[in-house]
Amino acid sequence: MRALPGYTGATVLFTLVQGLLAMATAAAPVVALSLLDDVALSAAWIGAYAPIVYGTAMFSSPASADLITRYGAVRVSQVSLLLAASGLALMATGHLTLVAAGAMIVGASYGPGTPASSHVLARIVPAARQPLVFSIKQTGVPLGTAAAGFALPPIVVTAGWHAALLAAAAACLATVLLITPTRRRMDADRQPGAGRMFDVIGPLRLMLSSHGLRMLMVGCLALGLMQMCFVNFYAAFLEDSVGYSKIAAGALFGIAGLA
Repeated sequence: MRALPGYTGATVLFTLVQGLLAMATAAAPVVALSLLDDVALSAAWIGAYAPIVYGTAMFSSPASADLITRYGAVRVSQVSLLLAASGLALMATGHLTLVAAGAMIVGASYGPGTPASSHVLARIVPAARQPLVFSIKQTGVPLGTAAAGFALPPIVVTAGWHAALLAAAAACLATVLLITPTRRRMDADRQPGAGRMFDVIGPLRLMLSSHGLRMLMVGCLALGLMQMCFVNFYAAFLEDSVGYSKIAAGALFGIAGLA
């Protein structure tokens, strides 16, 4: 990735990473009806995906704090993208056990995305610009969700749902290579050996110790649940219950995500 002036490059990089991780998370719901039909399960089983993915992400997000300090935000982002690609590839096998394992791995990949990007941007972006820059970076989530809606259904129609998941995995792998040249500069503050590996309790204890953080957690939980329901069910609802074609349902899913 070519270096961009100031914090612009970091903002572009982490918006891209957030987008790819969001696309990986949304990929299975977008192709869900075709996937479930192949494994002889009813559409109702799509509801099992969200608890697996977001339940795993609930642990991987706080566990990433010390990993980011040790190895750097870019390296953790690369590992997250590799996990996302691996999870999608497992789901593409169509074997039910591997589909469930793949969903867990995709969930593990999703958790560190925001902590990693926040670690870098909080350090290099002037305080007065942080609200704007963080907002721009976070647009990667709806952009990635929309990309899943627009790009994957046509692949399902022409090449099958397996190919659609593998295409999303390939995009994640390509991004790992794309951001590699930025690591030396953006991970210059890493502290090898610092903290504890996979410490989930420490960040949770810190959050629960502050009234303000607890209230923020409750508000974010409500918003997150709404987002989870939308991503998990909307495309399948449009296709299965309303009767739209797969491509039309995906396009409306993408438009709604952008809105």
